[in-house]
Amino acid sequence: MKKWITLMFSVLMIFSLTACSAQVDEQKQMAENTQTEETVQNINKEEGNSEMMNRKIKVTGQNGEIIVFVLNGSQAAQDLYNQLPFTVEVENFSTNEKIFYPSDKLSTKNTPNPSSVDVGTLAYYRPWGNVVMFYGGLRPNSDLYELGNVVSGKESIKNLSGSITVEKEDSNE
Repeated sequence: MKKWITLMFSVLMIFSLTACSAQVDEQKQMAENTQTEETVQNINKEEGNSEMMNRKIKVTGQNGEIIVFVLNGSQAAQDLYNQLPFTVEVENFSTNEKIFYPSDKLSTKNTPNPSSVDVGTLAYYRPWGNVVMFYGGLRPNSDLYELGNVVSGKESIKNLSGSITVEKEDSNE
């Protein structure tokens, strides 16, 4: 009888361990699948940000000035890009910036404040809802959000006046 009980106990232990092992393997597989899905999502997100970070816009002045900016991957930059093309009046502000007002406000979610504002910085001033093209430096502030930087035509920003056209720049040009 002792042998029979010992045998039954041994069989039950083996089944218990096998079941636990199977459950551990299943949990391990689920964790690996989740990790793989997260990796794919991160790759897709990085590709999307990379695409956004390579987007360019072209500002054309009424006197033929052409300024090209490369946008960062922020939500505000994407919002601006999605509104293009449009023609709008550009205004002087202070002694270092030209401003214009896009038709819709830009979301500043996940949009960085610039660490420095230099000639060629493209930014969004949230309180007034205007886009700023800097042709002189400025001390950054918490209401200013960086959209991108000039890649060509930086010297033409200060000469802009009247109507400007803002449009998507084809990267093949």
